Amino acid sequence: MPANDLNSSPSPPKVDAQIPPQVLVLDGGFGSQLEALGYAVDKSEVWSGGALIEEPELVRKCHQSFINAGADIIETNTYHLCIKKLRECRGYSVEQAESLVKLAVQIARDAISSSGRSVQLVGSVGPYATYLRDGSEYTGDYVKKPDFNEQIIIDYYLSQCRPLIAAGIRTLVFETIPTLKEVECVGKVLDQLGPEVRAWIVSTCQDGKRTRSGDLFSSVVKVANSIQKVVAVGVNCTAPENITELLEEANKTGNRKALVVYPNSGEIWNPVLQQFQGATQIEMIASLIPHWYLLGARIFGGCCRVMPDHIARIGIVCDKLKAKST
Repeated sequence: MPANDLNSSPSPPKVDAQIPPQVLVLDGGFGSQLEALGYAVDKSEVWSGGALIEEPELVRKCHQSFINAGADIIETNTYHLCIKKLRECRGYSVEQAESLVKLAVQIARDAISSSGRSVQLVGSVGPYATYLRDGSEYTGDYVKKPDFNEQIIIDYYLSQCRPLIAAGIRTLVFETIPTLKEVECVGKVLDQLGPEVRAWIVSTCQDGKRTRSGDLFSSVVKVANSIQKVVAVGVNCTAPENITELLEEANKTGNRKALVVYPNSGEIWNPVLQQFQGATQIEMIASLIPHWYLLGARIFGGCCRVMPDHIARIGIVCDKLKAKST
């Protein structure tokens, strides 16, 4: 079946009424765009979050670049903004650290307001690995240790979520989650948050079936479907060639949540040279989006190395899907 043939497949699965059926464009790699604008994310203990301290205007410009590219949804610059890390490394009080989260929300809102467009704002919440800052979001090794204590992860997430909610965020994006255990922890976190809160659960995967830790992605989808406050489930920070199979695996579970996909650009990170290599696969991503739509995906964006011009390309495809679905 041709990837772009909208008429050769049955209707996509139904999703919960909490998520509108229309196609939406998400933003791209925030840290990647910050680097392109001149900010060295690896110089800060909170990576892209450091720009909120040192160059907040650059954060606004970064949001604006994705909005101008056509994003319908943008995420707050809070993925790496770890409250615990700010306290340990910078000596911040809880109040000082939380004020940066609120600043991140305000800057994103200002960027939306100045654009004149109707853009949704969601709160980015990185995995526990963003506190460890050891790359373990790509292994999930921290849940495999003999002394693993899920309460530590629950407490981490609560400390990240509460200031976002206090700043008015109502949809939290738990993203780049490498393990099923951490997804289960997110469910327990959501039980402790207010009834107004909604969430996405988004995992990073090593292939077309398994998360980075080796858990079945289908198991992640099943757990996500059991959590009432979860309105979307999906994949990010994953090679684009694995997305189709992952969506198929999700549908085998009887998934009824909206599916969200925002893969990496397709470039490969060389840990020895400390740089990305190879060409982007944005055209391949763009060509597959219509098929991903047929598999139930409704929100499309990008993660590492997906820049505003790439989001604009994704947006062109999504505009065609929007026209066909009306």
